[in-house]
Amino acid sequence: MHFTKELIDAVIPKSLPMRRELLNLLFVRYEQLKKIKNSIQIFNKESIFKFAETGIVKEFPEGYSRPCTKEERLFILKSLLSMTLSDNHIVRAMNPVNLHISDCVSLIIQDDASIQFTMWNNRKTPLKYPALTEQSICRYFRNFICGLLDTNYLFSKETTVSFITEAIKLLEKQ
Repeated sequence: MHFTKELIDAVIPKSLPMRRELLNLLFVRYEQLKKIKNSIQIFNKESIFKFAETGIVKEFPEGYSRPCTKEERLFILKSLLSMTLSDNHIVRAMNPVNLHISDCVSLIIQDDASIQFTMWNNRKTPLKYPALTEQSICRYFRNFICGLLDTNYLFSKETTVSFITEAIKLLEKQ
């Protein structure tokens, strides 16, 4: 889990209309994500460096959050690094030469129970959270993604760790 409730609360502007309602929804989503075990997360390599540079969380539509501070970015990146090093999760960066997917899409696969997509349009439109929960589809999709782990479509665990570590070092130098 890369966020905490305190971090979510900190980045949502106090002056935002219906802030409490938005926080309640985000906290529900936080609790859902916190419970996911044996997940697979795939992301665009460039998004790690862009986040380290700007502090912008793309999943939050523009105007609904402030950029993360340097300390918050370090916390999130170190949390992602810890998750990547864990044996309980598969976290990989996509190889953009062989598998180019927009940085406006993220994907989380939870065992064989669900496939959750997060989609947005350059922070200009509300989030969409479609999820597939049909177990046979989830199982086949998970098997498909796991099959990509040993190909040149996704970077290895070691290379993904090196990207995240590099982003942390660049941020620490600021």
